[in-house]
Amino acid sequence: MEMNSVLIRTFGNVALHALGEELFNEAQRLAPSKSGSLKESGTFVVKKNNIIISYAEPYAYTLHEGGKKGAVIGDTKKFPWVADTRAHRRKLPSGRITLVRRHNKFYGQTGDPEKPKAKFYHKPTKLGSSWKVINQQLNSDIAGRRWVQKAWDKVRSRQPTRAKMFLPRNLIITDNNK
Repeated sequence: MEMNSVLIRTFGNVALHALGEELFNEAQRLAPSKSGSLKESGTFVVKKNNIIISYAEPYAYTLHEGGKKGAVIGDTKKFPWVADTRAHRRKLPSGRITLVRRHNKFYGQTGDPEKPKAKFYHKPTKLGSSWKVINQQLNSDIAGRRWVQKAWDKVRSRQPTRAKMFLPRNLIITDNNK
């Protein structure tokens, strides 16, 4: 019986897509999820015989592979940015109420180059139902979580022995934000 090459390619694409979906679902299950934004940013596609899993959060690669002391975790593409803070009343610890004038807050790694001594703040981030601030500069090395590679190890282990011969042991992980 002769197989049509289009049929073989189609079957291969369907199998590759199913493998990619299984890998993506497992990676999503293993992905760190303090705020949920990392998981929400995850996508997968199959292109030219490749399964491509990507996370849009700019800190995903550093979290996956690990990083050096002082590595920045946060949305570095949107920094620096300035928040225009309206005039408002603030209650002091003493109980006294004071008026705070309208002012700018500079967020980010470099802040406003024209104001090198400006005060810098941390990025506000929504965690669950409340807003928190997250320190952009880490004080220690980050150990890589490698959740996509761990997901691949699990998915690959469930494949038939003959199929494993054609599947790589390690994935190629790249940082597309650089």
